[in-house]
Amino acid sequence: MANEIDDAASRAHAHIDGWVRQAQERAEASQRLAKQVESLRETEVSRDRAISVTVDAAGRLVDLKLREPAMDFTPGDLAAAIMRAVQKASARAGEKTAQMAADVWGEDSAVAQRVRQAYTGGEDEGTPQPQSGSGRRPGTAPRGAGLIDPTGSLGSFRQGDDGRGFRGGW
Repeated sequence: MANEIDDAASRAHAHIDGWVRQAQERAEASQRLAKQVESLRETEVSRDRAISVTVDAAGRLVDLKLREPAMDFTPGDLAAAIMRAVQKASARAGEKTAQMAADVWGEDSAVAQRVRQAYTGGEDEGTPQPQSGSGRRPGTAPRGAGLIDPTGSLGSFRQGDDGRGFRGGW
């Protein structure tokens, strides 16, 4: 009887040790993911190479380069070309971020789905999808959506009155 109890206790300890090890591995993977997301940049260059935009993982514009041919555009055409480039780069950045999360947590995990929704504007099945772009305004981070902080945790992102984002909830 004592041996059976000892065996059961040993098995329970082994299971718990496995869970702890798995949780530690997940936490380390989450921290690596947070660093990858933080450093992610996507660049879109116009066909004529007159315009180059770079956005971060949240789709915020972090660099804009205009070459001499861009000065031949009308102001409205230049603005539209810049916005198209930002939308394209933002959509790719969002997809890459979502794929990185799926690689860490699994494609079907709730966390990966939340990240996909936050960064790509994707909704659950049956919910209407935006018709164009990435589902969010170009150059802005998701509002009130889960973001990955430097520790690998999910938090919230909100926009202040001045239109700039700030993080909270970590």
